[in-house]
Amino acid sequence: MSTCKQYVYAIEGAGLVKIGRAVAPEYRRVTLQSGSPVNLKLRGFVVGDHRLERELHDRFAAYRRHGEWFSLIGIVAEWVDGLTVEEQAEAAA
Repeated sequence: MSTCKQYVYAIEGAGLVKIGRAVAPEYRRVTLQSGSPVNLKLRGFVVGDHRLERELHDRFAAYRRHGEWFSLIGIVAEWVDGLTVEEQAEAAA
């Protein structure tokens, strides 16, 4: 059984951020972009699985706006601002 490294990502658009999980975060942004009327930007990602994703969703529950989309303010913004695509991409290589 082969397992792929998973990432928990932050994708920003229109003052909101989607916190989700994917094997290829940039590809996930592209697939979301095809159905979005606003420009989406991959803000960053960290190695993580469903447990980290759930932990973040629980921690940011007060900021939830729809599904996995959260207002990009307060502790959510602080977490996202701590991510960078370049650093995480280097770590993933």
